[in-house]
Amino acid sequence: MPKRGMSASSRIFNAKLTPLEEAESYQQRLATAIEEGKPLTAGELAQQIGKNENYVRFRLRLLDAIPPVKEALRKEKSHPRPYA
Repeated sequence: MPKRGMSASSRIFNAKLTPLEEAESYQQRLATAIEEGKPLTAGELAQQIGKNENYVRFRLRLLDAIPPVKEALRKEKSHPRPYA
């Protein structure tokens, strides 16, 4: 795996990421996979990192949040949970 992909993967496993940083890491890994000609689905990424597919999809949806929410997420160290 190229260095960029490894960097994204290693960031994903870093427990000190904010939820938004985690989402950005997932997005970077998916983009790197496309650049490598081996696109991944959210489910495949989830399997690679040992997470549930819905967990990965929820994190990726955080990237679509409005700027004030993103700013709050950048400061947040706990993990937001989706509402049931």
